[in-house]
Amino acid sequence: MSTNWDAVGAIGQWAGGLITALGIYLGIKTSKPSIKIEVLFIPDQSGGTIKIIAVNKRIAPTSIIRLNIRNVKYKKSLESSVIINVYLEPMGVAEVSNSIRWQAFKDKGVNNTRDICKLISVVDNLGNEYFVYRNLLAKIERILFYRILGKKQNS
Repeated sequence: MSTNWDAVGAIGQWAGGLITALGIYLGIKTSKPSIKIEVLFIPDQSGGTIKIIAVNKRIAPTSIIRLNIRNVKYKKSLESSVIINVYLEPMGVAEVSNSIRWQAFKDKGVNNTRDICKLISVVDNLGNEYFVYRNLLAKIERILFYRILGKKQNS
């Protein structure tokens, strides 16, 4: 019984091509910034403040250029869009804002901290918008209720 070395070489070429393609994909994916947003609610005598922290999860440096807070009633529009310039080093942490008053949301009828987190997002220097909740259900909710319908769902 003899070994067909042409077949072994063909399988090796296919395996080498797949590993090369995987390496290129991973190299491109890790060079893009990915920002995680953390929101801290700090209570005090005047109702409390909201502190927003951004964490760069990748090896590419980036800058946060805008902090968006959506309108409570009509979430497609922005309540405020603050121009900021916060530099995030690779794998770095930076404070985006600590001057948002918790009482401002309570006055508009939003008392739940989860609902407040849904209204906050940041935009990086490439134009990508990052939200606090980034799971599949939150993305579907944003697409359906914010972009298409533009209104808050009844809860």
